[in-house]
Amino acid sequence: MSDKPQKLQAQNPGDEMTAKEQNRMKNKRRIIIGICVLSVLGIISSVVLQNPEWLSAESVLNGVESEADNSEEPKFYFYPTDFNLDVSLDKEYAELDRDIYYKNGGETFSLADEDPNNQTAILRFFCQYFESVMAGDAETYNGYFTDEYLQENGYQEQFAPQMLYDILIEKLSEYQTENGDILYSFDVSYKIHKNDGSFRDDIGSDASRRLAFHLIESMGNVKIERIGQYVYG
Repeated sequence: MSDKPQKLQAQNPGDEMTAKEQNRMKNKRRIIIGICVLSVLGIISSVVLQNPEWLSAESVLNGVESEADNSEEPKFYFYPTDFNLDVSLDKEYAELDRDIYYKNGGETFSLADEDPNNQTAILRFFCQYFESVMAGDAETYNGYFTDEYLQENGYQEQFAPQMLYDILIEKLSEYQTENGDILYSFDVSYKIHKNDGSFRDDIGSDASRRLAFHLIESMGNVKIERIGQYVYG
């Protein structure tokens, strides 16, 4: 055995400091990432809580036609109902645009400019439909729907004359079936001046809510098969 002392290899203190610093940097990064994740989750939770409708079924159907009725009825202020109302005597209504406008592609025109004798069955239908609403003629109005529609949805009860304006009908599609019937889809919008709620209670006065009309023309006779509403989140 040798009596000479053994030489021990010294460890570089710089290497030890570097390893410690690396561990500290890793821990700092983990902490920073954790804080960022928690912050983002907190922001998302706060926004969602402030906008709970984002989680509703209706928001999924945003802008999509639906026949589902809302369980909670909207609340609007309605004017007193007058079944003997003469709409021609209302000076404010006289200043509004009461023409019926029809849009087909890039063309839009007023039905008032059309010769009734030269109108198509669809144009005559819409003129008569809106005339019945403005006259408060529920019996004639109900005659514009198919029997299937009336069996499923019931008849429209008596309503007062309605002061309609800003009426726009936009044609979306037309399809002829094998038996010769023609199916149409339209977007229909209008406003009601001084709405009394007897005809429509889903909109307030001078407001509009777009509807989807689905019509069938059979042997020149036009009827409404379905009316849908667009649901917005």
